[in-house]
Amino acid sequence: MKKVLLFLFALLTTATVWAQEFIPLQMGENNGIELGSNDSDKGYLSFTPEETGYYVISTTCAESHSMALNLWSDSLYYAWSEPDALLQTHVSHCGYPNKLYAGTTYIMRLLPNNELTTSVSAQVVIRPGHIIIPDPECAELSNVMGPLPVVAYEGQEVKLTVSPGVTISGLTATSGGQPVAMTVDESGMVYTFTMPAADVVISGSYEMPSLQMGDNEIDLSYDGTQYAFVPEESGAYVFSMNCGAIAQVLLLKNNDLKGSGYAPAGETVKVGAMLEANETYYVVPMAQVEDVLEGVIFNIAKLELPPLTVGKNVIDVPYGNSFDYLFTPTESGDYRFYTTGDAEIRPAIEIYLGENLISRYFNVSSNLDFTINLEAGVTYTVKASGNPDMPGMSVMHLNVVSPQFAISLPESFEHGTVECDKTTAAEGETVTLTVTPDDGYELENLTVTTVDGEPSGAPLRLRGGSLELTPGENGTYTFQMPAAPVAVTATFREAIATGVEDINVAPAKSGQRYNLMGQPVGKDYKGIVIEDGKKRVIK
Repeated sequence: MKKVLLFLFALLTTATVWAQEFIPLQMGENNGIELGSNDSDKGYLSFTPEETGYYVISTTCAESHSMALNLWSDSLYYAWSEPDALLQTHVSHCGYPNKLYAGTTYIMRLLPNNELTTSVSAQVVIRPGHIIIPDPECAELSNVMGPLPVVAYEGQEVKLTVSPGVTISGLTATSGGQPVAMTVDESGMVYTFTMPAADVVISGSYEMPSLQMGDNEIDLSYDGTQYAFVPEESGAYVFSMNCGAIAQVLLLKNNDLKGSGYAPAGETVKVGAMLEANETYYVVPMAQVEDVLEGVIFNIAKLELPPLTVGKNVIDVPYGNSFDYLFTPTESGDYRFYTTGDAEIRPAIEIYLGENLISRYFNVSSNLDFTINLEAGVTYTVKASGNPDMPGMSVMHLNVVSPQFAISLPESFEHGTVECDKTTAAEGETVTLTVTPDDGYELENLTVTTVDGEPSGAPLRLRGGSLELTPGENGTYTFQMPAAPVAVTATFREAIATGVEDINVAPAKSGQRYNLMGQPVGKDYKGIVIEDGKKRVIK
């Protein structure tokens, strides 16, 4: 649970800092590092290891402080000093549970946990480390003991804390096949050992209470009790309770936060998430109370949430909670998501592919508007949440716009113009073309063709043919946009008289002759002609 709270802290302390200058650190002691506040340019550090391996980065300062380790834009790990009295030495250890790679530059930020009136120096020590991991046959120990896995340096005191409600038995630590001496405190919840100069493997078994569908009667405390929940069916689930006090519920899987909920005293806390059948999830309900609250009803219900669709989606946003929705694009491309309505909801959207978070968007004071590239036929989980100013249920309008495809026209046409009512359109959207021939000319061909060369309809001719382009009034033609960019082409020809009415338009006594098809002919034409509105036979 502490990892989860630290994760939330890291989001606030790992801003983009490319424009800053970094103080390069070396292995061993680095002294005289000044802490910087959120709005200062101090406290930015960098480290480039010469060898690939585990490392422990320790900080010492007279002020309570925090440290975050990043691989440029990706937050990796974080640590904080114990909140002891001021003017005492504060120490934090950051052992990132993955290897740092030789030649790769990592960045760090040191921040005070309170407002500093004067500059304060810190010491940063970088040591080689070794990892502490559960035995593969006891892999789930990492879900009930914190922090596992973790990295520590030789001689460092390591404390492993059992999650509330979990009973551990037969816990052992070995390094290189040799046992590592370990002690446990009176509560039976905290195990301590000194880190050797090699990796440590933890083994043991555990039992923990479980939750079932429907109402569960539980006891609540300030630290909470960790429960296991294994859904029988995949789908959306809602975890809720009202204990009469300030309450919070965390939902985790493999130490990753799947959802969280918060409610003030007297309100119901709810957490909604998409869960997979037969997978183990860990639920931590807790309340801000001094004594244990007994007999609190904790409910688990299955919820049929409608999938998100292109267009407007109306989503209920409980105060301080999140719900998961599924979205399966029909076409690959850039999808636009934007929220409308009450900006005070302060919406947040996370998009997952399976268990992997691929994008996170949030706005503390207004609506969201972002575009993300998604693949056709792939089901994504969209986690929607809000933090409205007032407790209760709020409504979020989440609008989804499908990919827009380009409509291209030549810069100019010969003997006429073609105008389009839009430059891009989504699949199935109606597109209108307006054709205007120059004086004395008429439309000959109008064709809409996809960029890959497959026509969206047969060429449009003035008469006849099976058309996908639909003629309208005043020289307009419409078509349905395919799921691809399209190009519009058109040709114009001289207007041809097609009947006596057209022939009579010629000036009287002009001597212009037409055949019976209405086509102009010369003086040498033999046959029946129409001249000045009269039929003549020329031999």
